[in-house]
Amino acid sequence: MNTAPQIAHETSPESPVSKFRSSPTEGAKGGNVRTATTLWLMSAGALVVSAFLGPLVFLGIALLVLGSLTSLVILFTGVPNFYRKGACPHCATEVKIMSSSKDGVSCPGCKHRLVLRDERICDVTA
Repeated sequence: MNTAPQIAHETSPESPVSKFRSSPTEGAKGGNVRTATTLWLMSAGALVVSAFLGPLVFLGIALLVLGSLTSLVILFTGVPNFYRKGACPHCATEVKIMSSSKDGVSCPGCKHRLVLRDERICDVTA
């Protein structure tokens, strides 16, 4: 007996996701201390490399300043639309999927395979 809540999903024939159950998503901010630190270390590395290249040290300084400012923005505001979040079309558990992910994720509630298509979470479990 199927006791999963019924979620409205797209079934129109002109939709590219019509053969899969899907649910809408909304943008969620991502990025954290690790992302900001990695960005800052990369800009510091650019400064070190440019120091060995002589006159390009000013370019390295500019990259370090820009990297530091961007890191601060990421720390306090996050990266907009880094994740898409919404309900699993099968069990309605909240799921977050990286916007750039092609592999998708498994739902923590029902273990169905979910992918992001046209900004909708689609259940592709056979």
